[in-house]
Amino acid sequence: MHHPHCQLRRSTLSLVLMTLLAGCGAGGAGPSATPEASVYAETMFYCGSQEPTGASTQHGGLNVTSTMRSSAPFYDVSAMVSPAGAASPTIPVRLQVDTHNYSAVTGSFHMPGYGDPQSKMGVNFASVLPARSAACVAGLAKLTSAPVAPGAADVGRYFLSWRSKWSNSVSLAGLPGRVIDGFELVADFTPVDATVFFFLLKSRTASTQGLSICYLAPAASSWDCAAATATDAGNNWGAARAGAAAGVYVITTPSIG
Repeated sequence: MHHPHCQLRRSTLSLVLMTLLAGCGAGGAGPSATPEASVYAETMFYCGSQEPTGASTQHGGLNVTSTMRSSAPFYDVSAMVSPAGAASPTIPVRLQVDTHNYSAVTGSFHMPGYGDPQSKMGVNFASVLPARSAACVAGLAKLTSAPVAPGAADVGRYFLSWRSKWSNSVSLAGLPGRVIDGFELVADFTPVDATVFFFLLKSRTASTQGLSICYLAPAASSWDCAAATATDAGNNWGAARAGAAAGVYVITTPSIG
C-alpha cells in the first residue's frame, strides 16, 4: 500500500481474449453459474468497479483495475469485471495488492514507505468465467489516521484494524502464530485453477519455516490453515496455497517464545 495521502491511483488493463481460445476447454472445470444481476452489481459496488464498455463487454473480455481507497479506512484494491464471461483456461487473471509485515504492529505505527514492487499478495486463476463475473482482492489491513495533538511533531501515524466485507473486526483467534498480512477475496463466482500467493521481503521475514496460509470462509467462525508451499523469489520468499474462494486469507509466522 502506498502512502494514504497520495492521490487516488487507478490503472486499467482490458483483456480481450482471442476467439479461437474461447472455444478451448478448461480441463474439465467449467465456470460457476451466472450470478444474479443484483449480486453482480453488489460485488462491483463493494470492489469500487464499474462495468466496462467497448470490446471488454464481449465474450472473452474482462477489465482489471487497481486502486487505492483515498478516504479512511485506507487500503488497496485490485478488481476485475467480465460482463459476458470467458472460456480461456490458458490465460491467467491475477488480482494482487501490496504485502506488508504487520506481525509486530501494536497501537499506532508509522506506515512504511515504498517497498519492493514484487512484494504482493493475491490470487491467480484461469480466465474461465461465467457472464456477469466480478471479483476483487482488497487488503485486509484497514488503516485510519491516529489523532495528533496540536503542535505535535509525530505525524503520519496510523491505527490498523482487520476488516472484511463480512466483519468489521475479523477475529484472529485460533491462528497458528502472528499475522504478517492478509487480504479478502470478494467474488460472485468460484475461481477455476486458482492459487493464493504471498511474496514476503526476506529482509522482514527471516525464513519460510512455519509459514501458514489460513482461510476464513464468509460464514465461518474458525480458520482453515495449511502449511504454505514456499519458494525462493530473489528479494522475496514466495508462499502459495492451491485453491481459492470468496473469504479472507492471511499468512502467519510462528510466534516468538
